[in-house]
Amino acid sequence: MGQMAKIAVEQLERALANISSQPSPGTVARVAVREIARLTGASRAVLAFFDAGGGLESVTRYAVGESGDETPVLTPEEEFLRQAYEQGQPVIHHATLAEPFNSVATPCYRGDRAAGALAVISPSVDLTSGQDTIAATSVLGSVAALVLENQRLSSYIQQSVSAPQDLSEQWLGLVEASQSDLIVVTDFQGRIVDANQVACRALGYTKHELLHRSVADFVPSPAGREDRSLFSALIERVLAGQITSFESAFMTKSGRVFPIEVRIRPAEVGGETFLISVASDLTERKHAETQLVQAERLHVLGEMAAGIVHDINNMLTAALGPIEVILASSSDPLTLRLLQQVQQSLLDSAQTVRRIQAFARQNVSTQFVPIDLVALANDVVEFIRPRWQTQAIQKGLVYDVAVKSRPVPMILGSSAELREALINLLNNALDAMPSGGQITISISEVGSNVQLQVTDTGVGMSGEVLQRIFDPFYTTKGIHGSGLGLSVVYGIVARHRGQINVESMPGQGTTFTLSFPVPAGAEVVMSASQTASDAPEVVSPPPHGLNILVVDDQPAVAMVLQLMLEMADHRVRVCSSGPEALVALHEERFDLVCTDINMPEMNGWEIAKAIKAEFPSLPVVFVTGWSESYDENELRMRGVDFLLHKPYQIHDVQELVSAVLKLRASPVSSEQQ
Repeated sequence: MGQMAKIAVEQLERALANISSQPSPGTVARVAVREIARLTGASRAVLAFFDAGGGLESVTRYAVGESGDETPVLTPEEEFLRQAYEQGQPVIHHATLAEPFNSVATPCYRGDRAAGALAVISPSVDLTSGQDTIAATSVLGSVAALVLENQRLSSYIQQSVSAPQDLSEQWLGLVEASQSDLIVVTDFQGRIVDANQVACRALGYTKHELLHRSVADFVPSPAGREDRSLFSALIERVLAGQITSFESAFMTKSGRVFPIEVRIRPAEVGGETFLISVASDLTERKHAETQLVQAERLHVLGEMAAGIVHDINNMLTAALGPIEVILASSSDPLTLRLLQQVQQSLLDSAQTVRRIQAFARQNVSTQFVPIDLVALANDVVEFIRPRWQTQAIQKGLVYDVAVKSRPVPMILGSSAELREALINLLNNALDAMPSGGQITISISEVGSNVQLQVTDTGVGMSGEVLQRIFDPFYTTKGIHGSGLGLSVVYGIVARHRGQINVESMPGQGTTFTLSFPVPAGAEVVMSASQTASDAPEVVSPPPHGLNILVVDDQPAVAMVLQLMLEMADHRVRVCSSGPEALVALHEERFDLVCTDINMPEMNGWEIAKAIKAEFPSLPVVFVTGWSESYDENELRMRGVDFLLHKPYQIHDVQELVSAVLKLRASPVSSEQQ
């Protein structure tokens, strides 16, 4: 076999100039295969281009002493061109006895995407002895691809100037669509023959680019280009009148997938049958449906959690109370040490229950005050600085946490709850970046809402995780997570009449978006802490304590409150039902009534109403293990003066008695008495 001479630079430049000067796509391809054969001394050359779906678009051949064959099918010995195109790298074949020819095929690139392959073949010339052949083939093929693309783009521009309408006239009378619908016309192989500008913008392609693709290029896997049998089956059903609309999805040029509803019909134009598809973007509708389903699911879970919390709180009260009483009265070191461990475990359990309560509680508090979200965000960033800065430096990590904001109006809310929600989100973001990264808190006014976004550059989440992320007890942190953090965040946002959305992809970070309504006018609701400063000083209890009535149908729970009150020298009488309590009220004088809410025969609301009807100045306390947020004004109107939440401790009971004494000492209360 002969040795190929090195390709001179001037020869290559001449070949490139010849290709670039050709007036039409057909001559560009024919000149390219002829020039590469001359440069390399090959006896044959083949240039093949493929569409975006991998289908063969065109084949141009050159053979010394023969006329060009442009049959658009690759022969078995030419299949190595497809291999070079798909792999994106040269494919080299050395002559053997079975296949006595040498060949080199290199991919042709348009920008960063392979569009085809150019090959040279020769039984006598060694095409593989150096890099010259590979380099020349690669350069000529890519130049030919670029020249062809430029010619097609120029032709498209000229057609657009001469035919400015959005959709070709031949389809206009066959389409019924709104201004926001995507219209795509295809042949029976799924190749796009026309599309409106809405489709172009939605998919992120120019019309010229769309006309060189097929519908399968925009359908996300698994129903994509490899499932063409599904498309054929769909066409058969459309032609048979079995299907006229269905839901699917499109994938944009950037890879974003969005849901669509497609109305499809066959149409005959110029003796050929085409498929006209009118697609509506369902993104907003699907989002609303997802929000509704999620809200309903969480509402049901919240109701279940509230009932469970009530029972657990009763059990915790019955367990914690006696332990506190023993700790307060015992001096045995071993007893104290053991009981303190038990007490701490129960207090940890109570904290978990409170987090469940925060998720389950959906009522909007009337004690909301104006909140500056920008100031709150900056405070939270400073609060968790030891974790994202000091601890990170100790571990050799770097976190960049920044607050970016525009001037925004105040919202009404609870600073404590909003602070807890933001701390949860930031801690989750830090957990999602085990090697460091960036967190951005963006705050802006969007329409009638103030929007707060927390974006991280972490590991992201899969679709499966996103569907369950707000479910209580669902966690991806194993034993290190309770699965309640984001449930609590969801509950807090809901109580603030807001919405929370999350966007995430594996390896691309996560963005949480919280939207809160801007209050109308100067609406300000004073919190209990703001009015407390007007109350008189604490009044000492009477020398012999108060006379207190405790009403609870669970003896173990009632006994706990009784013990705690008696430790402070108060006298306590316990009744197990409402009717029994009303009898006791006529038998002796009480300074305070503490009653459970859910009891048979007569519930707490009925007891409070009956007490206030006969003893209007007698303070009534609800002792509750439920998770509702009660409105203070409503409580007062229905005869309830205070709340004592289970599980309570001795200091909670002491604070309750102090508040009762304040009420008794107030001028309004004195006048009523």
